[in-house]
Amino acid sequence: MKIPELKPQDVGRIDLSHKVALVNGASRGIGEAIARGLAACGARLVLSSRDQATAQSVADSVRSEGGEAVARACLAGRLRDVDALFESVVEEFGRLDILINSAAANPWFGSASELPPEAFDKASG
Repeated sequence: MKIPELKPQDVGRIDLSHKVALVNGASRGIGEAIARGLAACGARLVLSSRDQATAQSVADSVRSEGGEAVARACLAGRLRDVDALFESVVEEFGRLDILINSAAANPWFGSASELPPEAFDKASG
């Protein structure tokens, strides 16, 4: 079975009303774009980032455009943060329907040709 192609004009036609979506890494880039797409489809959003202020900025923007969003700080590489994030989602919304993990761990800044094996393992593992 072929998955139908989703075109930009189709966003908003998919009904995600009453669905709760958690987007980790939602403060910018791909994570923010995914969050905005989910909001356009009616999802209730929990936006997380390691920096509360940047996640809050995106949540505020989504709400100003008519969406529903809350922001939560979470460092994806810290298990206690992840546990606390899921606990807050269940406490506030009662469930989680959609999970997007767009958080990145970038342990290396420099040329890819000089990337140490440990940094590659951390980023890809």
